[in-house]
Order: sequence, then structure tokens, then C-alpha cells
Amino acid sequence: MIFHYNRQHDHGLIEGFWYAKFRSMAISINRNKGILLLVDMGSLYEFGKRLQQEIGILTRVIDNISTPLAIELLRKVLYKTNDLDSIYQFTMMANETYPKKKIAVLSLCMTGKGTGKVAYAVIKNILPKEYNEKIDIVVTNYFDIKGNYHELQKYNKFVAVVGNVDPQLDIPYFPIGQLMDGNCQKKFFKLIDAEYNNNNKDKLSLDIYEKARLLLEQYVRYLNPKMAIKDIKKFMIRINYPIESEEKKLNLIVHMGCMLDRCIHQDSIYFDNIRTYIHEHITLFKMIREAVDVLAQNYDTKINDDEVCYIIKILETN
Repeated sequence: MIFHYNRQHDHGLIEGFWYAKFRSMAISINRNKGILLLVDMGSLYEFGKRLQQEIGILTRVIDNISTPLAIELLRKVLYKTNDLDSIYQFTMMANETYPKKKIAVLSLCMTGKGTGKVAYAVIKNILPKEYNEKIDIVVTNYFDIKGNYHELQKYNKFVAVVGNVDPQLDIPYFPIGQLMDGNCQKKFFKLIDAEYNNNNKDKLSLDIYEKARLLLEQYVRYLNPKMAIKDIKKFMIRINYPIESEEKKLNLIVHMGCMLDRCIHQDSIYFDNIRTYIHEHITLFKMIREAVDVLAQNYDTKINDDEVCYIIKILETN
């Protein structure tokens, strides 16, 4: 059986919790035929070995497979043409037969849940339709990309990274707000050999809050971007934190909008080593904590300490 679990947007959640969840599901789906585990990052690779050692369920783990290969694996499982080890050996050989890389753009943010998805929507919006099938957009987060970038390069030829934090990779970085600018779009399209066709010139004269509103309208589902921008503007005034660039300010505003959308939907995120981080930034934490409590009241929701820490992380990231 195939168990496919994508952890890309869940950075920071306790490994033990996810292993327990995986273990329970594996036991429920196992039919004494073994389990083929398709994973997308190295830290999940040990799940299969651990499961086999603890319970004795035959497990094989495959990472970073291509879509065509995944489809072929599913076909083999559905039609029961091979046993687990035969399928596994087929995969190891087939991985070597898919060397062609697809042009791709990285869509990146701190958590993988907010600005990264906004960046994805913006990229899809500005790309000519004829390039939608030729270019992949890979959404991930700042922490995971540090560990799995080289693995992702096996299957993707990355030409740029777009988001709210520079991962310092060997490809050009575009802050998400810059893709609202016509000149920046020209540079972006040159990188992917696309013909530039800017039909959004009216957006170039918008102020930073209007740009943020337009970006949020492409992503949020539970939030009124127009009202949220007004509240976020009050938040920015309340904290009065010096932000050195317009791009960074725009990134923070968009992140705040995505945060509110998450909190309204009660979609929690987690921050690693949170107590240590709070202790190291206690003065700033208290200020942000007080300001977000006021913000949360307007939406009848709660904003947890993890969200506050991500705000601080963005403020303090150069």
C-alpha cells in the first residue's frame, strides 16, 4: 500500500506527534502486503525504518520522486503487478531514467502557509498562460529549504525564488512586493525566457497597503482584505518598529493578513524552541503580544505566541 504524507507546510510540529499519527494510520491500512512511503523531506525518511522496527510492518521509503513515476507506482499497486520489493527496485532504477529537469520557481515564506501561497498566486497570475504548463512553482518554507534544496534540484532547474525572506541560495531572490513592479517583472521574465507583457500598469502607483490588499485578495478565504488592511495599518502604527525597506514592510503586512486568515480558521502553526526564542526577545515579544491582542479582538479570534514569534522573526530578518 502507498502512504503519501506531505509535511511541507507543517514545519515545527513535534516529530513524535506526526509519527504517532503516521503509525496509527499505517496500522489501519496495512493488509500484510507492506507499505510504500512516499516522502518529501529527509526528516520523514526514518519513519519507515522506525515503523518496521517497532511493529514489524514491511516498509520501503522513497523520496523526491517525479509525478510520472508516482503515477506509475500507483498503477502497479492498483493492478497488483508486483510485490513491495519489486516495486521498490523498479523505483530505484526508474529514478535514474528521469534526468530531465523542469524549469521552476521557488515560492518561499517563513511558515510555508502564508506568504508562500500568496507568492504562488502572484506568480501564476503574471505568467503568460502558455507557460503555466512549462514552469513549476514549488511552495516551501525558509527552514525546510535549507535542508532539501539540493534534493529538489535533482528534479527542478530553479531560476528564481520569490517570497518574504531571502534564503541566500544560488538563484536570484525577488521580494514578493517587487513582482507588483513592472521593471522587476521584466527581470523576472528574462530569467524564465518568457515574453514580457505587463497589463497591470495601474498597480505601479499604488501605495504599500493597497499593494498588500491586492496580494491578499488572491489568497485569503476567511478574511475581508479591505477591512484587514485598515486594522494592520493600525497595528503597524502601534508597534512603531523601524523597518528599513518598503519590500520588508510589504512582506510583513501580507504575512499579517495571512496570519489573521489562519487564526480565523483556527489553523495553528508552530515555532521551534519557542520558549528560548521568547526569552531572547522578551521586550519585543511583550510589545508585539500586546498589539496583536488588540488586533485579535476585532476578529473574535486568538493569536498564539507562535504567530507572535514569526512576526518578530520577520522584523529581525535582514
